[in-house]
Amino acid sequence: ARNAQHQRHSFTAARNAGVVIFAAAGNNNSSQNFFPASYTGVVSVSAVDRNAQKAPYSNFGPFVDIATGAAATPTSLT
Repeated sequence: ARNAQHQRHSFTAARNAGVVIFAAAGNNNSSQNFFPASYTGVVSVSAVDRNAQKAPYSNFGPFVDIATGAAATPTSLT
């Protein structure tokens, strides 16, 4: 818990200094919040396949802000 509090403080300080922070939404095929991507003010990035569909492993949900093409993997090429 202490580490999470320190991490949250660090992200807040960076945002207050004008830094735009991007973080991976996670690779668990889950809709649960994933940190640091779920911190307020962090741009959460999920993955899509070559057909612009959610990559099978990518996290998803209301905390995701944007999606980008994922690296080619056996699961994303099927």
